[in-house]
Amino acid sequence: MSTSRVEASRATRRDRKVSSQALADTYSAFIAGIELEHLWLATLEVHNHYGPTTPQTGNVRVEDEVTWEPRDGGFRIYHTYTVIFLAASDEERPLATVRVTYGLEFSSAMPLTEELFAVFSTVNVPVNTWPYLRELIASTLGRFGWQPFALPTMKRLPRRSSRRRSSRAARSDAPAASS
Repeated sequence: MSTSRVEASRATRRDRKVSSQALADTYSAFIAGIELEHLWLATLEVHNHYGPTTPQTGNVRVEDEVTWEPRDGGFRIYHTYTVIFLAASDEERPLATVRVTYGLEFSSAMPLTEELFAVFSTVNVPVNTWPYLRELIASTLGRFGWQPFALPTMKRLPRRSSRRRSSRAARSDAPAASS
């Protein structure tokens, strides 16, 4: 590699590091200036395709999508989870599906931007909604007549891309569980 390419590569890495630190500082200021005002169940759709007894074996797939919209003095988030219970022998045929959307309203001293949303939707939003999903799944399975099942603890790292609409499905960092 030529000397100029090496220098350009170092400059690019240095610029990314400075940019990353600036985003971290902005994000910290943003988080310090927000308050969760409301969290509610916006929609719920449940389908039990299996019946009233607990399936012997199976897998659980969790997909989620986060959208947002600005509002006076803050913003509103909609976090949709789709939980699909699959037979171990037939990954195409769902035993049950639960699709739930939680609404969250935040007051904010700073406006939410696409760059901030990319991190916020991956890190902070699930911290607020995942416990409600875990409870909903456990109680819904009991209502099916199935053995209740607790989804695992949420563990996610920030993403690097920025989009107005965030969609995560079957990713390595998306929550997954087996029953």
